[in-house]
Amino acid sequence: MLIREAAADDWSRAARIANAGFMVDPERTGEGAGRALAEHVLAAAAADGYRGMVFNAVVETNPAVVLWTSLGFTVLGTVPRAHEHPRHGPVGLHIMYKAL
Repeated sequence: MLIREAAADDWSRAARIANAGFMVDPERTGEGAGRALAEHVLAAAAADGYRGMVFNAVVETNPAVVLWTSLGFTVLGTVPRAHEHPRHGPVGLHIMYKAL
């Protein structure tokens, strides 16, 4: 195995995938705040030249999974039992992606 020091431009080659994460107050669920935030960050990322967006830790029992799916995100994978849900116990965390 050959190991080398990372070149300065190694990171810039992967820099066109945006990463976002935010939470909406559970008492405000269903009022459109999540969709408005999502649409805003998607538009901003596209305007800045990003090729895609990823959400790294979407709790699989979260109703927001339906929102992200409706906006074109897909589940790339799920880390099993990675989140301790107060009602459901250990549940998975989805990694979700959308091309821009």
